[in-house]
Amino acid sequence: MEYFCDMCLSTWKRVRDGELNHFMQPCSTCDGMMTWGKDVRESARRVLEVWGYAVENVDRVYVCEPNVYARRIPFRGQRVQFQHLEVKPEAFRAQQERFLSSYITTGRKEDWDLLHPSVQWLIAS
Repeated sequence: MEYFCDMCLSTWKRVRDGELNHFMQPCSTCDGMMTWGKDVRESARRVLEVWGYAVENVDRVYVCEPNVYARRIPFRGQRVQFQHLEVKPEAFRAQQERFLSSYITTGRKEDWDLLHPSVQWLIAS
């Protein structure tokens, strides 16, 4: 079960900010994300766009499969109905369904931002 850890988050921030220009020993979760941009800094910006808010606000954020870049849908107070999400793995699906349930209840931007972009696209369609 793969999740995004705090140590990786701080490394991605350092790459984005130009303090580092590479990863010394990437973890298996981050391996594929290094190719999300034309260079490592663009990859870092995209990784933080997708994962940064959730990792900073939730103890453990599970990673989807496949773990590919998807652009976020901006918050506009979208009304959505709960649905069973057909995403993998199970830990990611269960966590995203909890985030979705919170968003439906509150309608807050903070809860929308916890949703992974792939889930935002599923429920906004």
